[in-house]
Amino acid sequence: KRTRAVPVAWGDFADDKTQSEDWALVKLDVCVGKRIGWLETEVRETGKLYNKEVAMAGYPADKKITDLWLQASCRLVEYNQKNYEGTFFHDCASRPGSSGSPLFDLEDGYPVVLALNSAGLNAEHTILKSYARDHANVAIDIRTILPKIQGILSDDKRSFGGKNPSLPPEVLEDMD
Repeated sequence: KRTRAVPVAWGDFADDKTQSEDWALVKLDVCVGKRIGWLETEVRETGKLYNKEVAMAGYPADKKITDLWLQASCRLVEYNQKNYEGTFFHDCASRPGSSGSPLFDLEDGYPVVLALNSAGLNAEHTILKSYARDHANVAIDIRTILPKIQGILSDDKRSFGGKNPSLPPEVLEDMD
């Protein structure tokens, strides 16, 4: 079904010298979160995120638009590089159309978003055998975004009864 999407919060790096503000949060007129759930977010210490294995899901432009694509194993490699404050460099295979894709881990048995894919440096059309900073992809640290959207997310979760239907029952019990 089609639905209208209205921006409710965003970052804009046009007036900023860093890439850390390239994101937007939209509210849908018809939201399925109450029925199917949502991806959780979590603030973690920087030291626990270096070289962290993550997955990235999205709709890259080189794939069928009707299929959600998942890269199951990639890493958050570097953090806060010059002119990229509040961001990670990562080695997920990012293509045009992947902007906004969540980078998440399954450490707790369910997806927890740690960053959002934002950009790529010096796109390469061949597969790189190892991480190369000159060709890294950039993801905005969720810790950069959450302070600006936490109230909106909390209000939405409360309107859904606060229980994420995508989480296993034992996790929901631990969250009470």
